[in-house]
Amino acid sequence: MTTPTEPTSRAPQRMKTSPRPSEARPPELIARLEAYAARHRSLENYVLAYFVIFGVLRRIGVEPRSALGRVATGLLVATILFGVPFVASLVAGDLHGFPYGTVFGSGLAFGLLGASFHDPFSEAIDTSLALQRAMIDPVGVDRLVAFDRRWFRIAPALVFGGGFASAMLALLVVSGGLARSSLSAGAITLAAMFLYQVGEITYAVLVLGVESRILREYDYELYRLSPLDSLSIRRSLRGSSALGLLVCLVATAFIAGFAILFRDHARLAAHATFVLLLVAYLAMGLGMLMPRLAILRVVRAEKEREMAPLQVRIDALVARAFELDASEQKELQRLQEVHDAIRDAPESVLPIGSVGQVASALFLPTVTYAISQAREEVADTLLHLLGR
Repeated sequence: MTTPTEPTSRAPQRMKTSPRPSEARPPELIARLEAYAARHRSLENYVLAYFVIFGVLRRIGVEPRSALGRVATGLLVATILFGVPFVASLVAGDLHGFPYGTVFGSGLAFGLLGASFHDPFSEAIDTSLALQRAMIDPVGVDRLVAFDRRWFRIAPALVFGGGFASAMLALLVVSGGLARSSLSAGAITLAAMFLYQVGEITYAVLVLGVESRILREYDYELYRLSPLDSLSIRRSLRGSSALGLLVCLVATAFIAGFAILFRDHARLAAHATFVLLLVAYLAMGLGMLMPRLAILRVVRAEKEREMAPLQVRIDALVARAFELDASEQKELQRLQEVHDAIRDAPESVLPIGSVGQVASALFLPTVTYAISQAREEVADTLLHLLGR
């Protein structure tokens, strides 16, 4: 089997009016989809920290997913988050202003985060790919595989994350806040590392949202009477919800990290935390809404495909309604019942419960930002009352 490449032009969208093939999917198609899902849920393919750390662990013979590997991952994350800023301050000659306690605490906190969040993220991504696994079009599978290999890689994620961090630092420099602050080189380096991580995870969610557009154009093995109740779609919705929640939890951690790192420079922190809050909203919106819109298109197309041949048969019987015998009348009634059941099957992929999930997931970063801003306002009020 040759390695597929991404098509140079989009495949034309097909009208889903023909009956779904009844034969089972070829084993090689299922195998390709499972390989695609396995690569997709491997965070080390597009998350720099896991790429580096898992590579080091495998070189020394430690399996990253083992208990020892998880502990080692946490320790390596903590070491990197402390060591890199420390070296930056050492080179800059400002170790006297290096915030040892804050950087050490951040290293431990994010080391724990890095060790404990890998598996939940991987499982959420895997669950969200349930619909992709139900695809029956080889052309669609080719496009998914090609898209995954082109965009879910370290290089584009590194460019995006680095660009995001650079843009944020440039914004702080242009605003003048960074120049006026007394932050050491190590603290600024740690802030840049936080910003890169936010940019990197935002990139992954953005690309995941773009990839969901491919899903709208192809056919799947779904429950005929109610496509939305298909197990593959229910799992995909559950996975995208979990993924959005995890993204917001990580964003909350970074917003809190900035608030702590810049606790003596509240106005400077306000710029960064506000942008991070907007990024959390964007990531949540794309992580939960775009896949749902794609699923909505799939559900409607599947319903129309199943209804089309039924309408043809019903129309043929209705055309001679007064000539039907008893068996044909029963067939007409049965066809009409099946047609109406499919027509009335649910389509909503954004019920009240899903909206509530979005709101609750955004609650933590919003509250964290509000607290960081309230702290500054309270301080200013107290200073004003004291006449300073």
